[in-house]
Amino acid sequence: LHFGLGTHTGTVDVLVRWPNASAERFSAIKPGGYYLLRQGSGQAQPWSPPKDGAAFAANDGPIASATSPSQVRLVLAGGLPLPDLTEILPNNQEQAIAFTKKPTLINVWATWCQPCHEELAAWSKQAKAFQQAGLEVITLNADEDEAGRKKSVAILKKLGSPFRAAAVTPSTVRRLDILQRATLDLWEPLPVPSSFLVDSQGYVRIIYKGGITAAQVVDDLTLLNANPAKLRSAAVPFPGKWTHDPSAPDPIRVTIQFVDHALIEEGLAYIQKAVRL
Repeated sequence: LHFGLGTHTGTVDVLVRWPNASAERFSAIKPGGYYLLRQGSGQAQPWSPPKDGAAFAANDGPIASATSPSQVRLVLAGGLPLPDLTEILPNNQEQAIAFTKKPTLINVWATWCQPCHEELAAWSKQAKAFQQAGLEVITLNADEDEAGRKKSVAILKKLGSPFRAAAVTPSTVRRLDILQRATLDLWEPLPVPSSFLVDSQGYVRIIYKGGITAAQVVDDLTLLNANPAKLRSAAVPFPGKWTHDPSAPDPIRVTIQFVDHALIEEGLAYIQKAVRL
């Protein structure tokens, strides 16, 4: 169990009500630590989580924050089809974004987002690591006006970004937003930066909301061929006994989100793509 204590820094007491209806208090527990509580022991034993789990970080603001986004890493047990994405060409014409048959990291950023600049600058320095890992990176600028799209070109050049870049339509950002909302059925808007790790078959396998390091992405590439059980274990920071087998992400949930947003035709196109895949 993970308990968020906000800005509290002092020790806390934990009162446990066990299944046999008895109650037991564990005192002097320090925030930021991991403890094992055994019934009848009366003392909390320090515990170390496995190193391959996801790390939780304190967050004083909302999840979706453009200035200081929290780092959320969502590992999907079976993957979800990537919606069709559209880019804006220099002549203001639109066309579908083409993808290669290799793992791809899709990054959504904006010119006004300073954490986006910092993330892209760090990634640019690690471009060789991405290349050696066989990962393609595509940066999608989400500015809605032409001035912002022109500014994005200069910013990417200044940051030394070697990655394939595209300016995208608001509908493309909306499709990615709907996809991430359907993963946990949470109605939190998509923050920037956000990234989507897509496998060679066109399935989104991991969603990163907020900044993510290049090292974490490269490590996560090993999960693209993992079975659902291993994927689920990699998504949590502690071991345990599962009550049921992992369930695969359901594209119908994504379609329902499209319908709930009155995007009937896009929902139909998404479920048709899922059937084809």
